[in-house]
Amino acid sequence: MSPFTLDANEPATILTTMMGTSHYSARLPDASSIRAEFQRLASDPLASSPSLVAFLRFVVEEALAGRSGNVKEYTVAVHALGRSKAFDPASDASVRVAARQLRFKLRDYYARTDVPGDVEITLPKGGYVPVFSMRRCSIAATAQAPGPAAVNDGASASPPTAPRTKSPWLRRILAGLVLSGVIGLGARQLRRQNASYRSPPVIAVLPFENLTGSPTDVVLSDGLSDAITSALARDTSIRVIARTSAWKFRGQGVDVRDVGRQLGATHVVEGSVRRSGTRYRVSVQANSTADGVRVWAEEYELDRVRSFGLFDLVSQSVHFAILNRLSAHPGTLPRSRAPSDPRITEWMLESRYFWSQRTDSGFARAVDLLTRVIRTDSAYAPAWAMLADVYATMEVNNLTPPGRSAQRAYAAAERALALDSTLGEAWAAIGMMRAFHDWLWDAADEAFKQAITLSPSYATGHSWYSNVLLARGDIDAALTHLESARRLDPLSLPIAYGIAQAYYYGRRWDPGLAAVERALALNPDFSWSKLLKGKLLKGAGRTEEARHIFEQLKDSMELALLDTKHSARDVPKLVLKLTDAEKARSQFWIATNFAQIGWKDSAFAWLTRGYIARQADMASILVDPMIDPLKRDPRYERLLQRMSLSGGSRRVN
Repeated sequence: MSPFTLDANEPATILTTMMGTSHYSARLPDASSIRAEFQRLASDPLASSPSLVAFLRFVVEEALAGRSGNVKEYTVAVHALGRSKAFDPASDASVRVAARQLRFKLRDYYARTDVPGDVEITLPKGGYVPVFSMRRCSIAATAQAPGPAAVNDGASASPPTAPRTKSPWLRRILAGLVLSGVIGLGARQLRRQNASYRSPPVIAVLPFENLTGSPTDVVLSDGLSDAITSALARDTSIRVIARTSAWKFRGQGVDVRDVGRQLGATHVVEGSVRRSGTRYRVSVQANSTADGVRVWAEEYELDRVRSFGLFDLVSQSVHFAILNRLSAHPGTLPRSRAPSDPRITEWMLESRYFWSQRTDSGFARAVDLLTRVIRTDSAYAPAWAMLADVYATMEVNNLTPPGRSAQRAYAAAERALALDSTLGEAWAAIGMMRAFHDWLWDAADEAFKQAITLSPSYATGHSWYSNVLLARGDIDAALTHLESARRLDPLSLPIAYGIAQAYYYGRRWDPGLAAVERALALNPDFSWSKLLKGKLLKGAGRTEEARHIFEQLKDSMELALLDTKHSARDVPKLVLKLTDAEKARSQFWIATNFAQIGWKDSAFAWLTRGYIARQADMASILVDPMIDPLKRDPRYERLLQRMSLSGGSRRVN
């Protein structure tokens, strides 16, 4: 069972618990000052958002009238946002989305230095009742009131350090750290004389060989590979190839020079695990892919009982040694905390595998495994971060009703950052939800910049950010980030597909066809790549080739659109055959099909449904070629404005 129930109201409660409470000055403003502040807000930060003005006006007036108990999600929807009395918060997240947008705008407004007046109106997370306070507090009052950092001190405290011990294997590891530092002095001198180190090294960590004779010990060998990959990936002075590409060489016995050519890596880290009685011997080495020469090697002895608890010490030792040997700017050891239970490593590896499958069953299995991790060790931040990424992926792929997975992604990401503020993966999930659920594009930019700064080797962060840039019409910037993602994860199918899709959105048919062939080379059976190839052929005017692909896929809708003589008859019939659940996840897709046959009123009716439901595909409205027939209609421009995609966007087409 998921750590969150299916109750639509629970994620808000979780968020409130995580973020703590706010603290305000004891001197409260009067009603006239509050109304004057509301007028300022309505004419400045909220001037372009009538719905947010109506939202704030309703909650302010209800609070001033002493009716705070009446400020509920339902009453805000009906009395402020114009929803019908049949409004159901379980299926319509519009109030929660508007509240989040309002909080962002209020936060950014009060962060300015030129804000007039003394009153501040805020909307605390977890509810819709506003709080009124005086911004110009006395120095004494300010000093006594704990700020956000104080509220979260307990959650963001440094992880516990390893206990003092006289164990011989631990002394060996710690001695290795010191020795690595000594070796690093000479290595730095060597780097100054070697021009090849001007570019950051690109490292691929292959899965370690399990030579213990016991299949169950693969958890230890894989866990060490994974820990070393994570330790290296968080360093900004090197680039690390993603696991999904590096681990495809498992058990192949390939030459490191071939690995380098296929992955674009300058160095390969590989290793093995052997067992003798109750002790493990771990051998690790780094080889240059230019000539296959070994540049560093070390061995570690681990006690079987404490082997998992020493993962981080081994990974940090490897990280520090490799960094001093290869990097032009050696850094410091990253802080991390090992999982409290050896089973967690296995569950994390399995969940990453199932998440990468991008299937309904894979997502469900990943959530189940990560839930198991969190129940076992609720303070293990990487599990919360991965859970946030899984929920974010489910949201943008329309696998749950709009908004449900977004709320859970937010909650998991904020929990991860409360435990470890350096996890770029959690910021990436927040960026995706800000863009594809809340349509807060500038806030999404901030989140992704933070994600890439903290986790520069996280290929998914670059790939996801490209989707945000695509939604805003910046095709070239999106392709730049996709190329960065491809260099980090060259054998990734989702990234290869994303590059082809970016060319499709840019109406660059021939480069798109070349890119989609590369995606099909990675997986010839991936139906989404085949469908995209058909659409690219159609865009290039190669109609019969496109028809052949659509026939192979048995895609009735695409075939109906090609049959221009009967499409106005067949497309509506196909829409009517959809189940209610399919329609609830496909509003934008249905609208594009109506747009293609010239049924503009029907197209805008479905776009409006998608807008209200916050369906993730709506973020493609600026760039999807299927929507082109609607672009001269004034309703299209108004919809872009409501989604904050109008001003300053780079128009495609």
